[in-house]
Amino acid sequence: MVVTYQAAETIAATLQSVRDSPASSATVVVDNGSTDGTVELIAAEFPEVTVLQPTDNVGFAAGCNLGIAHAARLGADAYLLLNPDAELDPDCLELLINALTDDPEAGVVSPVLVDPRQDLVWYAGAEFDLDRGRFGVLGWGLHRDAISPIRRTGRPSGATMLIRADALEATGPFEESYFLYWEECEWTARLLAAGYVVALAPAATARHRTSSSTGGTGSPIYEYYFTRNLLRLLVDAGGYDRAGALRRAVPTLWPRVALLLRRDLRQAPRRLQPMAWGIGDFWRGRSGHRAGLP
Repeated sequence: MVVTYQAAETIAATLQSVRDSPASSATVVVDNGSTDGTVELIAAEFPEVTVLQPTDNVGFAAGCNLGIAHAARLGADAYLLLNPDAELDPDCLELLINALTDDPEAGVVSPVLVDPRQDLVWYAGAEFDLDRGRFGVLGWGLHRDAISPIRRTGRPSGATMLIRADALEATGPFEESYFLYWEECEWTARLLAAGYVVALAPAATARHRTSSSTGGTGSPIYEYYFTRNLLRLLVDAGGYDRAGALRRAVPTLWPRVALLLRRDLRQAPRRLQPMAWGIGDFWRGRSGHRAGLP
């Protein structure tokens, strides 16, 4: 299941990687109003793919819920969530399925994710410490063959993860008011509370060009939702009040501030504005889609 928005440049490679997998699957794409030919490309080149088109841009979390609901009606026993800028290695899906089969306590499993432009790891597990505000990715910048064979980790990667159907029944769907970013972590907190664990399939690999739809680090969309929803996660899943969430978020947010300042100090006010908007909207209790982001 793939949620897309303006993904015409990357979606063909993503869907081809699923088509090339020997594991049996049905593919659903939820398109959030693309105007760049994404839907037309899928219809022409991947006629076996079901495309759902909400009337509005409902965001990532709601898009996932729509696709999952469709797959559930088809009787799926697991749901692969795959970003439209990610590609599975040929054996990746099969290895993810095997990981869930071999570990009945695992509610979700992710592969090792590699940046195809540099062939370096950007996800091989991750921390999920709400008490200390630590969510760092493990294995960042290492070569693929340097990854240790751990089997369980703190949180999955929303870019590629296979969810057991009964785990989703136990936890409920993704929280749609997050709209974009951190929704998989809020869901992970519920998964852990339900008694499941998060697994890593260290032999499985997917290749991911990060944040191609949102512009990535430094873009207003990315910085706004990253900031606002991190703070909300600490309230929703960590149990902190708003002031406590701000304190706990410092270890994650301060390095981002420093990075944006290093890029161009003269542009600091413009670069930091979306983060300020995110903090302000969090403090006022605003969630969902924020219109007008550049």
